[in-house]
Amino acid sequence: MRPLERFSPYEFEGIVGDLLGTDRAVTYERFRRGPDLGIDLRHYDAEGELEVVQCKHYLGSSFSQLRGAARAERDRLERLEPAPSSYWFVTSQQLSPQDKSALLEDLEPWIDRPDHILGANDLEALLDSHPEVERRHVKMWLPGGTALAALLRAGTYHRSRVLVTDIESDLHVYVQTHALRDAREILHREGLCLISGPPGIGKTTLARMLLAESIHDEWEPIEISHDVSEAWDVLDPELRQVFYYDDFLGTTTLGELEKNEDRRLMSLIEQISKSGNARFLLTTREYILQQAAGLYETFRRADLTHRRFLLTLDGYSRFDRALILHNHLYHSSLAPSVLEGIADRQRYERIIDHRNFNPRLIALIVGQATAGEELNDGEEFVRRAEAVLDNPTELWRTAFERQLDPAQQGLLLVLLSLPSRAQVGDLETAHASYCRELGIPARTGLFADCLRVVDDTFTRSSRPEDQVLITFANPSIEDFVRSQLTAGLIESLLRSCRFFEQFQQLTRLADQADAVIDRELV
Repeated sequence: MRPLERFSPYEFEGIVGDLLGTDRAVTYERFRRGPDLGIDLRHYDAEGELEVVQCKHYLGSSFSQLRGAARAERDRLERLEPAPSSYWFVTSQQLSPQDKSALLEDLEPWIDRPDHILGANDLEALLDSHPEVERRHVKMWLPGGTALAALLRAGTYHRSRVLVTDIESDLHVYVQTHALRDAREILHREGLCLISGPPGIGKTTLARMLLAESIHDEWEPIEISHDVSEAWDVLDPELRQVFYYDDFLGTTTLGELEKNEDRRLMSLIEQISKSGNARFLLTTREYILQQAAGLYETFRRADLTHRRFLLTLDGYSRFDRALILHNHLYHSSLAPSVLEGIADRQRYERIIDHRNFNPRLIALIVGQATAGEELNDGEEFVRRAEAVLDNPTELWRTAFERQLDPAQQGLLLVLLSLPSRAQVGDLETAHASYCRELGIPARTGLFADCLRVVDDTFTRSSRPEDQVLITFANPSIEDFVRSQLTAGLIESLLRSCRFFEQFQQLTRLADQADAVIDRELV
């Protein structure tokens, strides 16, 4: 079965309209949210006769609830002028013949034939008949469960399962905009698309959507986590492979690349560009890309302009921003009364029109509201959202200073001093050393307790193959932790340093912060 659970009710209407319109060669009108008198989709034929389609995205609801909704629609239709000559009732629930008979009874006299009542199995059949419709809707691109496993080779599935989980999570809240079309065009034309833009704008999510399409088309996904040598090790001209390198120049600032890393990267880019069986997706912050162009001649010579897609807030229409907020709220666990309050136009417009609006902040705001103290109403949610948008740093400052003790704060500071994906054993070793430096009493389970507190909020754990890796949950958190560094903290981290890579990273951090530290430590 197709993953209809990824769609919001508004998106479900869209795919139903596309399916029925394609199948019947007509175009349906759609309307903004609000009282609709039983109309989700509307079409007038050449004789002026009205056809109405009502969509009920009732996954997770009982059949009795669906019948109640159908009876309510019948009452609304009695007030509709002009009355429709044809009426369709479409739901995401699976329906048996007996279910259709019951709904037919509920919807008399507006429906007199069961084939005007469509359930999930009917939608499946229509999608099978019209694959071009499935192609137009990004949330259909990544199958789940056994269907996904069948697309990927065993080794690839094992290595890529964390990435695929991330893509699936993003698909639920993703809003399809023209950016997807434009970036896809570059990827298909050049074999490579470098997505750049400001922090939090949705670069990673856009790249993951393009990965979802490639997986759907039976390309093998290969994620590069640290070094381009990972790609060279598995590049196979006989296989269709799509390589993905998120934040390939660093997550927050441009650090020095490994020796000849710039040349090896450009060599890989050229190799992939010439191959018909390879694609390359990269993301970076725009200002870091400009720094790299100024520092490395290889980047200047490569002239990546025609392979680059710049994603900016201007690329999101006001309607796009409203849908981004809507999708995060729809897939949240906020109380219905709170959601109804937010739906007031004068409230949600204060969020979508805010000068600091970006998709990442919306995700963080909704996540914090879901996990935090219970909200009284929609107005309280909007006030909290405005406070975060006014000063995004306060979101992390409050949690860091009020909710974390020194050992938990220390874990984040130590993580900053390690490679971007730290092995959990290395992080535990470095954290224990830092706690000793600060005089924090050692005890059994201290590290595990600290990690339990910060994981999923400040950090993220992944388990590729047989190791556990810890990263910051997103670059904005890393930005904040970096902003907390003082010369004194850097000196404490240097004195407790356990790894050479940690020492290198700390000296870079000191230089970037212009921190005056004891030179005997370096």
